[in-house]
Amino acid sequence: MLMISKAIIPGSIIAMALGIVFNEFFGFHLGYVPLFNLTSRVATLLVISGWTGVGMVSFGFVLGALNRYYSGDLKGTAGRIGWILVAWAIVILGLDILHRTSIGPSNPGALASYAMFIVGLATVLKTEGFESILEIPSVISHILSYTRLVGILLASVILADVVNTVFLSTLSSPVLLILGVLILVVGQIFNIIIAIFEAGIQGARLIYVEFLSKFFSGNGRLFTPFKITRNRTVFSPSDKK
Repeated sequence: MLMISKAIIPGSIIAMALGIVFNEFFGFHLGYVPLFNLTSRVATLLVISGWTGVGMVSFGFVLGALNRYYSGDLKGTAGRIGWILVAWAIVILGLDILHRTSIGPSNPGALASYAMFIVGLATVLKTEGFESILEIPSVISHILSYTRLVGILLASVILADVVNTVFLSTLSSPVLLILGVLILVVGQIFNIIIAIFEAGIQGARLIYVEFLSKFFSGNGRLFTPFKITRNRTVFSPSDKK
């Protein structure tokens, strides 16, 4: 728990700073205009998280290319570069579709993305084999996975607002006020715990799966499952085959 607590401290400092920026204090709002309104600028948050995903996945591929280059694997280096071209081609086409921009010959950006995709895919197939084409959906999902952070953020904010609304509705009655305070304390503690674990789990997944998978190569001993030698089992000739 001590190690986990130390790992959470940097994220907690960032969360407190963002709370000031968003004017979100356990669901309550102080008397100033936030620098960034969460509920009215969800689309902007999705764009930011999407570009974060593009940056992290691209950075992972760059590290993968460097790792393979310094280890003397030029073929693997070319494969990582090919994946960068494929990823950015998909991003450019995706943005054109979202912005309802033409993806035909009249759009130079679309033509450039087609060329990047063809060159990148050809490089990947040449260096990593035909089965690597199955990884294209994974690259898309890895980029989009970063947008889940927006959902986690909004869920925490909405839950805090709900708890606070219930608490404020009990202020008119001294009897209900005791229940309201209990709901406020328990609800906010529950929200904090959920926010810590959910953000920690999703953040770890984004690092270990979406990012490290682009360049990390494990080492050590191969996994061998537990096994026992049977001394009192009689096998038939067909079982031995």
